[in-house]
Amino acid sequence: VLGWDLDSRTRLCADAVPDDGLPACLGPFLDALVRRHRGLRVDLLEWDFAMIYALEREFLPAASLEWRTHGRLRFRLDGRHPAGASHHQKIVVIDDAVAFVGGIDLTQRRWDTSEHLPADPRRVDSDGVSYPPFHDVQMVVDGDCARMLGDLARRRWTDSVGAPIPPAPRMPSHDPWPAGIEPGFRDIAVGIARTVPATPETPLCNEVRRLHEDAFAAARHSVYVENQYYTSSIIAPVIEASLAADEGPEFLMLSRRAESGWLEEVTMGVLRARWHARLRRADRHGRYRLCCPEIGGLAGDCLNLHSKVVVIDDRLLLVGSANLNNRSMRLDTECVLAIDAA
Repeated sequence: VLGWDLDSRTRLCADAVPDDGLPACLGPFLDALVRRHRGLRVDLLEWDFAMIYALEREFLPAASLEWRTHGRLRFRLDGRHPAGASHHQKIVVIDDAVAFVGGIDLTQRRWDTSEHLPADPRRVDSDGVSYPPFHDVQMVVDGDCARMLGDLARRRWTDSVGAPIPPAPRMPSHDPWPAGIEPGFRDIAVGIARTVPATPETPLCNEVRRLHEDAFAAARHSVYVENQYYTSSIIAPVIEASLAADEGPEFLMLSRRAESGWLEEVTMGVLRARWHARLRRADRHGRYRLCCPEIGGLAGDCLNLHSKVVVIDDRLLLVGSANLNNRSMRLDTECVLAIDAA
């Protein structure tokens, strides 16, 4: 597991009572799993976060996720990145056979259903405090893509911790594809794009930036985006050029109405307003909209949107962890999956 945040108290099945004899919360659940399966190893790598986030996170997560658990459950904080950067990838890989990539961390106040009901008694944190609807998107993959994501995760672990992790057997004895999930695509290629900041030993990997620049520039009919932040001075010129052209795609971009807390409001909120004004000036033909998804009966009306999704010309689909800000293009670690319908 690679995460920006992990919380051992996270309830994994908020809408049901577990019927498999295993605990409902992440830390005890993983501990019980490794005790039940003698060959199982669980490795958890969380960003060694800045202290400004301390009040939002679990106090001493290592105490819950390693010190009190089985030895085959290992938890580490990853601070190997440039000053001011973060590890923002959200990846779970199981036996190199199934992998999840998207915007969701295994932490508090993330669970919801796709209905996003204004009042849902199941939507509470570990203290029993309710929170508003939360929208996010993940992609689940198997096959070669899952194995490549396993390689990515092992490299991150080795770079951070120093000790290598052996790969899973080439042919697992079971199929861990989640029951009840019908694949949306079969027998297709899935691209993996990364952002990995430069270090004294390695150059910058900016695949996410190049993917977004190329995709937006190549769009001809429609661009649909869901994203938490719209502030990137790297991406804005590409969209400006498209909007200024006599012919080009429509841009429909969804975001939340307000940022979370005063700090984000005076930083990311202000930058988003400037970004929006810049694109409106370039929009000579009325092809650009920035909107928030409204839900009737919800205080403040608009949904808290955390997903990172791009759909271009009903052909190219991007799902991952990268925001449309400069950090995600060059400073933070990110992972985005891409499918081209061809």
